Amino acid sequence: MNLFRSALTLFAAVVLAHAAPAQQQWGQSIKGRVVFDGPAPKREAIPNDKIDNDAKFCLSKGPIMSDDLVVDEKTKGVRWCVAYLLAEDGKFETKLPINPAIQLPKSALLDQPCCMFEPHVVCITSKQTLIARNSAEVPHNTNIAGTGGNPSMNPLIPAKKELEVDGWKAAPSPVPVNCTIHKWMSAYVYIFDHPYFAVSNEKGEFEIKNPPAGKYRLVVRQSDGIWIAADPGTAPSKKGMALEVKAGAVTDVGDVKLKPEAP
Repeated sequence: MNLFRSALTLFAAVVLAHAAPAQQQWGQSIKGRVVFDGPAPKREAIPNDKIDNDAKFCLSKGPIMSDDLVVDEKTKGVRWCVAYLLAEDGKFETKLPINPAIQLPKSALLDQPCCMFEPHVVCITSKQTLIARNSAEVPHNTNIAGTGGNPSMNPLIPAKKELEVDGWKAAPSPVPVNCTIHKWMSAYVYIFDHPYFAVSNEKGEFEIKNPPAGKYRLVVRQSDGIWIAADPGTAPSKKGMALEVKAGAVTDVGDVKLKPEAP
């Protein structure tokens, strides 16, 4: 009888072991680089005749350079591109496992120190707030044109003041921000319900830390939402590119090429 019970207990343990879901594992990071596929274009300056308000202050540090396309002349790296994870099905709304080791700050900062938004791209989660700061010596607007339940407002922010903006919701498209006083100023806010995102630096490099191990898709976009990443033989799209994140390892996707627009 005891032998029968022991065998039954062992059988039940084996069944339960196979039925139980595998414990979620985590990768070290996903890294890559966005590069311009062609001769590096020169960064454009905002024409002085477009700077019609507070010109003396705005031009006090020299020409104001556009952030729309910033390509490093030596490496061809593209700045201000957004990389983020999607589930394997390519749907933005599909939930991803959240790594408990990731602790994001309560808020992210969008400043206006000298007639340009800094940074040009901000990524946050729906649980964070945005600090809209004006550290300049002149007043600014922060015109947030949110849709789908995201903030939509245009507050005047006096010099050396700031405003905390909450109520964000994850969305597949970025929320544009501009200043209605200084119309050349622009920025974008990307909102996610997970922390697996990154913005490319001045060399085009990006790194998403502590991602979940498994099969996912990596989306790479320019700041204004133009798609960059794609599976081999396909056009860039909202589904990005397939990748597999290895547990405990760095997943390097290499160079993701941004093709120049047709003339």
